[in-house]
Amino acid sequence: MIIDGHTHLCFDGRQPIASFENLKKEMALTHTDHVVAFPLSVRFEDNLRLAELARENRFLIPLAFIDPRQPDCVGQLKQCIQEHGMCGLKLHPTLSQFHIDDLSQVSGLVDYCDAHRLPVVVHCATNDPYVHPFRVETLARLYPHAIFQMAHMGAIWAADAAIAVAKRNANVYLDTGIASSNAVRRAINEVPDKVIMGADFPFYMYSMEQEKIRQAFEYSIHHQEPEVLAALMGGNCQRVYGITENE
Repeated sequence: MIIDGHTHLCFDGRQPIASFENLKKEMALTHTDHVVAFPLSVRFEDNLRLAELARENRFLIPLAFIDPRQPDCVGQLKQCIQEHGMCGLKLHPTLSQFHIDDLSQVSGLVDYCDAHRLPVVVHCATNDPYVHPFRVETLARLYPHAIFQMAHMGAIWAADAAIAVAKRNANVYLDTGIASSNAVRRAINEVPDKVIMGADFPFYMYSMEQEKIRQAFEYSIHHQEPEVLAALMGGNCQRVYGITENE
């Protein structure tokens, strides 16, 4: 099973490449079975549109993209999960300008995810004070029942820190979008069961990410273990999101 763990969809027409129709074409071209998806914007109505799409298209694993600065952010998340069947939370500290470990901003949201053992995808791609991997680690230790997916695994600037955090914390995973092949290879060497393939569609195509994963695997210490490649291509993501074969 091939599963991508990092996909954006656009609902206002500003990014035609991120349309649902384009997503389906890209999935068909790359034989991708499921995608973990969230809206490109934090508009609450876009979460509802994604949830509606996911009800009709079971290959979508929808996450709510929430801005914790909104007064009713916890209510929005509960509505997305309880009423619309969404599967977790996406946070973007750099875009929304909050520190990921600032409990005055995130505690209500992450409390809910921890209580319900939900995944939390955290944008972690820039070298800024909002979202260094060590800040994610602080949150992960406070909320051991939530599952934290570090999107972009620290990118160029903090990949080694992200790998170390995933190695130390059972509830922290890495997704590979925009990370270098060499960083992904190091992650596969250290924590092969914690690496989630995530293309960051539409900014990168699934074909590009899948090839990057295969190349990093070939040069890793696990290159003679096909079960590791299967986990990287979808098995790890399948486990985190509870995706079944018949979905």
